Amino acid sequence: MRPLSTYVHGRVALIGDAAHASPPHQGSGAGQAIEDAFVLATLLAHPSTNRQNLSRALSIFDHVRRPVAHDVHERNRLNGQYFTFHYTNLKPSEELSPEETLKRLRELGEAFTKNWEWAWTTSAEPVVREALRLLNES
Repeated sequence: MRPLSTYVHGRVALIGDAAHASPPHQGSGAGQAIEDAFVLATLLAHPSTNRQNLSRALSIFDHVRRPVAHDVHERNRLNGQYFTFHYTNLKPSEELSPEETLKRLRELGEAFTKNWEWAWTTSAEPVVREALRLLNES
């Protein structure tokens, strides 16, 4: 599924799988929905948000969350290819020695582990700070 070009239309914002459904290879769907809700709730609950600038708050939500969700979706897609050996230097039809097979499997394991690092090295806080900065500037 291709990523959406926006999560907002008028006074409606999509969050979670409705906005960025992806395969299960990152195990991050629920966490992404919670981050969406956190950012959106922070913007909507801000004292300066009202009916007159609601569209601006939703636009900010879309601006800050969509790139993050697209990145997670792409990592998810890549891990799906890694897990099914569709995007590796390890081809089932190749005749490899056990040592070479083990070497390539280790490289593959390192690749998808590296692809998961965002999950334990990032937080929604910088996204919220950016959203609030943009809201305060408008």
